[in-house]
Amino acid sequence: MLPIELRIDIHDLIGRHRAVLDFVAQEIAGICYPPSKRPHFPIASLGKTGAEFAVEVDKKFKSLKSASTELRDYLLSIQHFNGSPWLTTLNELANKGKHDDLSHQLIGDFVAAYIGATGHDPAITLLGSAALVIEDGATVRINNSRGKPLRVPGPQRITVDSVGTLLADEG
Repeated sequence: MLPIELRIDIHDLIGRHRAVLDFVAQEIAGICYPPSKRPHFPIASLGKTGAEFAVEVDKKFKSLKSASTELRDYLLSIQHFNGSPWLTTLNELANKGKHDDLSHQLIGDFVAAYIGATGHDPAITLLGSAALVIEDGATVRINNSRGKPLRVPGPQRITVDSVGTLLADEG
């Protein structure tokens, strides 16, 4: 079995290739009227026939048939039912494992802190947590909106009820 780091890199690479197709779908949607909402590159599922998939493409990309018959025909020609299985394989690989091994979560279990910079000062948004504690001797580094690094040294306690600015210095 491949090391987990390599599996993650391969899955990421496959996902990026799949994402390129969705950027192409946005361009295709741009020549259609009305434009498709949240277009995805048309990939026929294994059970679809050419005729069924053509109806699906025409529904998702209204007016594509009249705007560019050549493009519509090309999209149909690269599907599995025309002997070209690579799109279906890419799609299956991109979706494989996306939701495997996820544990059931309760809303109350969710805790996150978004740390960013607003203007010249760092800002922290707490989600599902009452406080963020920066221990003595620890430092959080944040770049402000001008790209200048800020240090948020510990000890500090930031709570949901905190008002004001974090104690931070440049460096």
